[in-house]
Amino acid sequence: MLSLSLLACLVSGASVAAVAGGGPDWPSHGWGHGPPNQPGGQAAQCGPAVVALATGIEINIVAQHGELNATNNLLTIESGPGVNNTAYLLGKGALVANIMGGIAIRTWTQGLISQAIAENPGSEAVVAGYSGTYASAQMTELGLAQSLTGVPAHDLPILQMLVGDVTTGIQLNMNNSMAAVTGCDVGVVFPATD
Repeated sequence: MLSLSLLACLVSGASVAAVAGGGPDWPSHGWGHGPPNQPGGQAAQCGPAVVALATGIEINIVAQHGELNATNNLLTIESGPGVNNTAYLLGKGALVANIMGGIAIRTWTQGLISQAIAENPGSEAVVAGYSGTYASAQMTELGLAQSLTGVPAHDLPILQMLVGDVTTGIQLNMNNSMAAVTGCDVGVVFPATD
């Protein structure tokens, strides 16, 4: 379970990397650039719950990239001549672990939504996207991952469906992250990488 101090460290680390120019050259997806609502045309600074919510969603996107990598790994394992059972079991375990990690992150982060909305009413759109659509998608993905058997004829269509679902989920969470900070300025850029 994530603690608020861990989340603060992650935000702080992202701030240092952004200021120092360290880390990979991440593309921004518009985080924290809502419409100006303050005198002088400046957007209000996002409150701590809004920053924590958006950061939690970004951390979830990192987990989704792990899920995508694990799914692609299983596709490779099951597309070859003969399935190595040990590699399959390790790959399936990694996929399920990534999905379960994402569920834990989302569950914890969801607890911040009402406080984030109180700080920034513009965050309301995240409720349907994160607590509704994405939560449901995670449970579907978990069921699909658990149904894998190591038999390519059964698994390959499921794995291909998972690639599409996870890719769609990443875009959904990028939108959820932007929705969380609509109308306020985060002050840092912290997009996910794979």
